[in-house]
Amino acid sequence: MDHETRTTSFEKDAAKSKEAAHKSKTRSSSLLMISSGMTFLAAIPQRAGATTRRSLQFDQSLHDHPDEFYELHYSRLFVEVHALVARAFCQSTNPKSSPWLQEYPAQFIKYVELLARPDPHAGKWDRLLRDETERSFLLQATIMKIIDAKVFSSLLFGADPEHQSILQSTDASLVNAEGFRRSNIRAQTNRVYLGAKLGQPPLFWEEVDKLCTQVLALVFPTFAWTSETGESQSPSVQELYQWLHDVIAYAGWISVCTRLSPAIIISDWVIPGERYHVDQVNLSQDVYEHSKNMVQSWALKRVSTGSCKMTARVKISVAPKIIRYKPATDPFGREGTAKYTIMQPHVVYYQGRDLDHDEDRRYVTLPEHIHRLRDRKTVPRGAALVIMLVAMLGLWASFESPDQYAWRSDWRSVWQGLSPTSEPDLEP
Repeated sequence: MDHETRTTSFEKDAAKSKEAAHKSKTRSSSLLMISSGMTFLAAIPQRAGATTRRSLQFDQSLHDHPDEFYELHYSRLFVEVHALVARAFCQSTNPKSSPWLQEYPAQFIKYVELLARPDPHAGKWDRLLRDETERSFLLQATIMKIIDAKVFSSLLFGADPEHQSILQSTDASLVNAEGFRRSNIRAQTNRVYLGAKLGQPPLFWEEVDKLCTQVLALVFPTFAWTSETGESQSPSVQELYQWLHDVIAYAGWISVCTRLSPAIIISDWVIPGERYHVDQVNLSQDVYEHSKNMVQSWALKRVSTGSCKMTARVKISVAPKIIRYKPATDPFGREGTAKYTIMQPHVVYYQGRDLDHDEDRRYVTLPEHIHRLRDRKTVPRGAALVIMLVAMLGLWASFESPDQYAWRSDWRSVWQGLSPTSEPDLEP
C-alpha cells in the first residue's frame, strides 16, 4: 500500500472518529488509546520508497574538518529541530483537563524528568504541555537528548554488527590509554572501513528508519493530544514521520563525520533546577517573566514570615554545551590539547528559591503528580472530604451517651456563631 493510499485512509478514519465523538457525550480513554495506536501504526511506512531519503554528502565525511564545520552543522541541526517542533506540536490548545491525564510511554516520562523542572508557582508540571512555548522547548529538548544518546554516542552510526564489535573491543582494550590514542585508532579503523563504501555506513538508513519509528512512538501521544485539543489544523502523522526522518538522518551524517576524526566531542547537559549561569543561553525571557510575576502575586497574598530570596533556575534544559577537544602543538613544539566550544547550553528559566534545600523540598516528581491527578479524577476532593466527615460523625454518634447528646444540643447555637467565614491563606 503506497503512501498516498495510506494518507487517504488515515484521513477517512479520522473523519469517522470525529463524527462518532459528536454523537457520544463521553469518550473512553481506552478507545482513544486504541484509535491513537492504529493511527500510529498506519503512519509507519511499509516500504523504503514511502519515505524520502535526505540527500547527504557522505564523501565529505572522509575529510578532516575544522572546528567551524562542526559549529555550523550542530547549529543547523538545532534550528531544524526547532522548526520541526514548531510545525508539529505548537498549535494553540484549549484543553478541559490536565494533559498528563493522557497515557504516555514510561520512557517519555523519564525524559521529561531528566530535562525539565516544574514551576511550583506557575502551572507546575501541567504548564510544560499546556503552554505552547514551553511545550515547544520541552519537545525540542526531548528530541535533542535522544539524538545525543542514540546517534552521537554511537562509535559509528550505521555500521554493521561486526564492525561495531571491533570498535567496542578496541575501545575496551584502550580504556586506560592516555591522550588521544584511543580516538585516533578508532578514527583510523573507521576510515579503512568506510574507504570502500564512499563514506556511507552500510546500515545507515536502516538505523535512521529504526530510530525514527522509536522517536515517533515516544512523542506520538503528545502529538495526538495537541491535534485533539488544537484550535488549528495539525499536520498529518506521515508528515511528522518525514520531518523526524530528515532530522535524524542529518544528525547521523554529522555523527559519522565526528567518528572519522581523532578529536573528541563532549556534550554536557545542564541539570534542571540548577541556578542561572552566565554561559547559559536563555531561550525565552517571556517564560521567565511570567514565572517572576506569579511569584510576586503569591508573595503579596502570603502571610509575612520573613524574607524569601528568589533566583533564576533552569526549568528546561533544551540543548547541551558541546566542546571539541583535539591534539595540538604550541609554537615551541610541545604537544597539548586545543579546546573549542561548538555550542553553549540552551535553557529556559523560572523563578525559584535561592537556597537549594528550600527549592528541593517543594519538588514533586512527575509520576507522583500524575498519580494525584488520576486520584482526584476518580474521587473528587470534595466528595472524599464529605465521605470522611460522614464516617467520622457516624463513628462518634455510635459511642455517644444520651447525656452527651443533650449537652451537644444546648451548645449547637454557640457553634454556629463561631463558624469561620473564610479559609486561611495557605502557602502553596
